[in-house]
Amino acid sequence: MLVLISACSDAPFGFVHLPAAENQIRVDKGAETQPAYDIRGAEVSVPRALSVSEENQIYPWADIVWRGDPPGDRYDQVAAIFQEAATELSARTTAGAPVVMEIEVRGFHALTEKARYGYGGNYSISFDIALRDAASGAEVRPVERVNIVEPAAWGQQAADNEARGLTQKVMVTRLIVQAIKRHLSRPLRPGA
Repeated sequence: MLVLISACSDAPFGFVHLPAAENQIRVDKGAETQPAYDIRGAEVSVPRALSVSEENQIYPWADIVWRGDPPGDRYDQVAAIFQEAATELSARTTAGAPVVMEIEVRGFHALTEKARYGYGGNYSISFDIALRDAASGAEVRPVERVNIVEPAAWGQQAADNEARGLTQKVMVTRLIVQAIKRHLSRPLRPGA
């Protein structure tokens, strides 16, 4: 899986300002620390300004391309996927500072029927994430962009996966959980 992370900051690449010292656990890499969080929930935004495509093309030009649910409000469906990912993370991530994730979706591409069963393609998901203190609302981790690009099953493999319950929804939810876990566990340098 390829996960790209970026942030606008005057800090050196890959480092952001740390939350309070009591919210940190030490790792073995010199003066770096690795944050520990107790994720209490998520506020997910899928802006209505994002374009949606229902065209059955190989790669529709739109911000949201989603076929893993029946036709309906694709904004709500994408938000529900991120909420499910947050629920999974909340159950697994309970050691550390109590935080709420703020997530704003920037792009969400799964495969159309034509791509999934004929040509193949990638899942391409982009979102901004920040952490706020669950009690005070104070910023714990600033807004950063997370980009996921992952090859998707297609053709017979996609059909076999569907038969085993590994739907596009299951796969993209897993990718989002993995990307957020990796992002939030990045070692951080004090004072950066």
